Amino acid sequence: SDRYGRRSALVLGLIFSTIGVLTFGVSTSYVHAMLARCFCGLFNGNLGVLKAWLSDISDGTNRSFAFSIIAISFGLGNVLGSMMGGLLIVTHNVDLSDEEYVATVGVFDFWIFGDRFPFLLPCLFGAMISG
Repeated sequence: SDRYGRRSALVLGLIFSTIGVLTFGVSTSYVHAMLARCFCGLFNGNLGVLKAWLSDISDGTNRSFAFSIIAISFGLGNVLGSMMGGLLIVTHNVDLSDEEYVATVGVFDFWIFGDRFPFLLPCLFGAMISG
């Protein structure tokens, strides 16, 4: 980021992370899903660049506030991301007996989200936020 600029490093990291999340959403096998997560992790070095950028644009009066926003964002992202992931999928094929199994119902029940790519909708949601 020192050579090409912090903004370009952040933008490229967000673009490739978004592509990795979408690839994870359309994965059809375990290997495909793991490759998508590896691709996403390879280009997910934005936190170090973001902290360097925040230290460049802030001074002693507002630096603690700027860095606390990062911690608050991580907390909200963990809670809201887990909640939206659970709301936007439909569970099926669970190894429980019919008496114990309680099926969940996703918010949007389109054919492509339920049959072909059941995890695409939460990944689309995450890609819209990161992109």
